[in-house]
Amino acid sequence: MKTQRVIIASLVAGFLTAILSNIPYLNFLNLICCGLVWLGAGFAVLYLNYLKGDDRDTQVNIEEIEEEIEKLKDADPDLAPQIQSSVLQKMFQFNVSRQEGMFVGALTGVWSALISGIFYYIQIKNMGLSGIDNLMGQINIPGYDPLAIQQVVDMFGSEARTMVFFALFYTVFMLISYALIGMLSGFLSAEFFSRLKIFRAQS
Repeated sequence: MKTQRVIIASLVAGFLTAILSNIPYLNFLNLICCGLVWLGAGFAVLYLNYLKGDDRDTQVNIEEIEEEIEKLKDADPDLAPQIQSSVLQKMFQFNVSRQEGMFVGALTGVWSALISGIFYYIQIKNMGLSGIDNLMGQINIPGYDPLAIQQVVDMFGSEARTMVFFALFYTVFMLISYALIGMLSGFLSAEFFSRLKIFRAQS
């Protein structure tokens, strides 16, 4: 496993997951067991498999393949479709282990949580604590105390410190949950894709 490729795959997937998680309406998918994180980790596994295709021992010379297929067509035209199918499967062979899937999935969750934490801080800073308080009142959450936010502000001494605390608390919570979900999704994705016929090279 080359760490650089894992980092690149997880960073791209984590960034996309964080962006999609902050798009109105689309972010509702995260209310379904963090659905976007599951999808993001699965994408990271596929992207890692694509990056691993650059390994020298897995590279395929397209011109040589075409020449071989043409020779086989001349020898036995009936075999050509089967050979082409086999070649395509070898070109797209899945080469990500379960351990790599877990690692890239967990990292995807970490990147997504960190980027989402930045977005969250920007949002609450723009809204201000009074705006957050009004929003909570409009949602009408059972048991919500209108003085709760002010009590937190008094505890930290300023609104700025309070917003930083909220952002850090949110980010840490997301880091733990997204990393665990990403790890599980990466494991299941590696297992699933390795069983797909298109990814299984014929001998």
